[in-house]
Amino acid sequence: MAFSETGNLFFQVSFTLFVAMNVVGILPMFLGFTKGFSSVERRHTAFAGIGSAFLFTLLFIFAGRWIFLTLGIMIFDFMIACGIVLLVISIMMLNDTSYGKIGYNGKIAIVPLGTPLLAGPGLLTSALMLASTNGYWMTIAGLILTCIVSLAFLLSAERIDYFIGEEGIRGIGKIASLFLASIAIMIIRKGISLFLNQ
Repeated sequence: MAFSETGNLFFQVSFTLFVAMNVVGILPMFLGFTKGFSSVERRHTAFAGIGSAFLFTLLFIFAGRWIFLTLGIMIFDFMIACGIVLLVISIMMLNDTSYGKIGYNGKIAIVPLGTPLLAGPGLLTSALMLASTNGYWMTIAGLILTCIVSLAFLLSAERIDYFIGEEGIRGIGKIASLFLASIAIMIIRKGISLFLNQ
């Protein structure tokens, strides 16, 4: 029973982080950024982007609270603020206005792919919140799984684009954006609840 509960919690944490990373919504941008890249260059970019996103998020999980203490920010302040930012970003993504006019040539693995596209406010906020409620190791394990699955999506971007087309990818990305908006509302709600309980 305990193992089942742990498995369910792990799935919930991983799914939340995967939706927050929103790799499906990023696929069209990844294909655009890497247009003209060789297969080796595109694969290297995917690995470097996921790797940098993992390191950024891991650093934020452990250093986030110290930053809050230094700046005098309470956890519920951060949750409410980032929930609002995340909600705005999800609305922008639904309207195709988020990062829509970004243009990069050359190396894009760390910026903008690693951050702010993969490790953006949504992932950072969700990871910090999950670490505080479900523990560091559960969150890190979920983050590792999320990065592995997201890497598989990036490595298969051309195949996915071939089978379902750009419009199909955009449609799935919009559904993911709706889940992202729901996560934003949840973060705001929990932040307000935590404030009231204080």
